[in-house]
Amino acid sequence: MAKRIFIVVLLSCCLSGCATLYVRTTNTKFDDSLYPATQQDGEWVDDSEIPIIGRALMLPDFIPSIIFDTILLPVDYFA
Repeated sequence: MAKRIFIVVLLSCCLSGCATLYVRTTNTKFDDSLYPATQQDGEWVDDSEIPIIGRALMLPDFIPSIIFDTILLPVDYFA
């Protein structure tokens, strides 16, 4: 059981962080808002131009984006 949990966590870490890195390294419309990576994830999942497989692969990024946006909340709030 512990091995399965470890594998799931490891795979989640490998698949996550896309939106957090993206919004912090490029100019987006969410630069001046709170929780920018979470908002970017929502926009990507809602984008009808992205194939359904691509949107499904973005869903696991929501939890890490929320976590990192919460950790970086003071940076976003006072910037």
